[in-house]
Amino acid sequence: MFRILPMAWKRRWMGQGKRTELKQAVQLMRRSNFSDDEIKSILREADGGLKPSMVCQSHGISVQTFYRWKTLFGNHSGMIIVRLRNLELENRRLKQTVAELSLDIRTLKVVISKSLR
Repeated sequence: MFRILPMAWKRRWMGQGKRTELKQAVQLMRRSNFSDDEIKSILREADGGLKPSMVCQSHGISVQTFYRWKTLFGNHSGMIIVRLRNLELENRRLKQTVAELSLDIRTLKVVISKSLR
């Protein structure tokens, strides 16, 4: 009689919006097993004359991943991607600091309002 619904449907049915689902999906996204320097060295191997399929097989990555890395890191030695990642990390830290400070301000306002009564 009762059908088991996937978690996404349960969340929507219970009133949670798409933003919370999107945030959870971003948090669950897997980071790369390779650092930026390792990716650059893999791309240099292919530029050295090896076939991309052989390079991918030796490092255990798919050809699609190789070409995605090539488009990302091919321009300006990948410095744009590294800079973007650093900016995202700094942005995340700043947002967390703002959230902590706003929480402190709220608690101080509550304490002041209680002491004035």
